[in-house]
Amino acid sequence: MTIKVIKADGTAEPYLHTKVMAAINIALEAADCADVSMAEDLADVVTHYIHKRQNEKNRITSGEILYIIQAVLEGTDNGPAAEALSGYHYLRKLNRSRIEVVDIDAVSFDELEMLWHHHISPGRWEKASIVQYLNEKCGLPIPNARVIASAVEEKVLNMGCGVVSTGLIKQLVLAEAAAFSRAEKQLQALAV
Repeated sequence: MTIKVIKADGTAEPYLHTKVMAAINIALEAADCADVSMAEDLADVVTHYIHKRQNEKNRITSGEILYIIQAVLEGTDNGPAAEALSGYHYLRKLNRSRIEVVDIDAVSFDELEMLWHHHISPGRWEKASIVQYLNEKCGLPIPNARVIASAVEEKVLNMGCGVVSTGLIKQLVLAEAAAFSRAEKQLQALAV
């Protein structure tokens, strides 16, 4: 049975064990007790619990997954890692809420500009807008669009700016989409 994860923005994506393992590994690193083997074992526990718990349902929220990971970390004497994960989650949420998108483009890119402004408009930061734009207007599958949007969000959050322009976001999206496309082509070439 495929479990769907309901994200904070209301979209759904397949449950990925590797994302849980990465989150646990980041939490362990933040608590100065990095151990990839332990992260794998704890992720196995989380995934097993989620699959067992989801007998009838095939949906779970990303928030529920966060709480399950924290409970597993706490239950295995990894309280500092659970605290680090919680802090990381709330810091990202706070940083997202502080970013304002403003429209200060000096150059128009005709039709692309019109499509872009329909999806990425001034207001609060929303990664989901980038995902929607890449999916609807560029034809990218949602998982691929999410990878690109996540990379853009990471860059924006790391800049530490409270205000970003739609033009900057557009440039970041184009750069990440190009990098993703190159990586995808390299993987396809290796598979041949």
